[in-house]
Amino acid sequence: MMLKLIKPFQTVGNAFVKRVLRTRFHWILSRNVVLLEITGRKSGRTYFVPVNYRQSGDTVSVMTYRGRKWWLNLRGVNELPIYLKGERVLAIPEVITEDHDAIAAALIDRGWIRKSIARSAAADAVLIKLRLSNR
Repeated sequence: MMLKLIKPFQTVGNAFVKRVLRTRFHWILSRNVVLLEITGRKSGRTYFVPVNYRQSGDTVSVMTYRGRKWWLNLRGVNELPIYLKGERVLAIPEVITEDHDAIAAALIDRGWIRKSIARSAAADAVLIKLRLSNR
């Protein structure tokens, strides 16, 4: 019930975030949010997905829950356009679904979960590593 109430606000919020990240005002949000430009496997339609990220060198890491299906479109993709800190760059995605230790470590690193339950929570999460290819 609560999710149905939140959904309209999330839709409006995501539309705002998507627009801002592609403008010169990206700095308002781009310190924490990256925008993924994903092409649907079946529809061929382009989707823009804003997600929180962590960057380490030339690797940008993002996480999502398995229940969200947008990440399925990344399997088998060689290069993915992303908007990182106001710049559209290409990244090579690696979708990690079975390495529960890596997923648990990423959850802990972000401070999203306590260490004591990270391993069990990792089964419901997906870690996506994006290696920047044109920097």
